[in-house]
Amino acid sequence: MKKVLFLGVFVSLLVGCRGLAPVQDKPMKSIVLAEGRTVKEAIIQGASTRNWSVSELVPGVMRAHLYARGHEVDVDIPYTQSGYAIQYADSKNMRYNPKTHKIHPKYNRWIEFLDIAIFKWASVGK
Repeated sequence: MKKVLFLGVFVSLLVGCRGLAPVQDKPMKSIVLAEGRTVKEAIIQGASTRNWSVSELVPGVMRAHLYARGHEVDVDIPYTQSGYAIQYADSKNMRYNPKTHKIHPKYNRWIEFLDIAIFKWASVGK
């Protein structure tokens, strides 16, 4: 009986303790814009398709915020006329460790989806 109880507790802890992953920022990349599109517009529209809210931090840098089931993520998106990058800025409830630059693995998935949405919106529009 004790073995079964111990095994149940151990499995519960194992399932609940997902490891952290290195933060994977997206380096500056060039994009080909569809006619009439701007990089800034692509960031705003692409991010909104993935439920990110976007505001201009300073000229040439957008700040995107995502709230998902109690987790919050902020990223900075520096951009030029021909490209953009995505960089970690802040988070809540994501177990971010500034010493190791590691975070909950969902962060990297959300950033990948954000990157794809921006890129897609820039090149095809919707």
